[in-house]
Amino acid sequence: MLQSLPILWLIFLSIQVLGFVSACLARISQGKAWQGYCHTLFFIFLALVGTSAVCSMKLQPSYCLVSGAALMMMVLAVVWDAGPSNAAERSIMY
Repeated sequence: MLQSLPILWLIFLSIQVLGFVSACLARISQGKAWQGYCHTLFFIFLALVGTSAVCSMKLQPSYCLVSGAALMMMVLAVVWDAGPSNAAERSIMY
């Protein structure tokens, strides 16, 4: 088991990095023709990162920390809108 820990670390790290890249692609693709593909890719990696976060609880604490942080960053990258807000549009919506 100890010999496979670096391999597990690389697998977990690659899942986290690809998950964050898919979140960035989902964010960049807003309004583009390929938006649906990027959102599908994001949800696939969201499930993979979530599964790896649950599985990493049985391993070292560093695995769980990286998986949880990646899951949080993926959700924030997709949900958070850092653009300028328009108060007139918000008042119409509510």
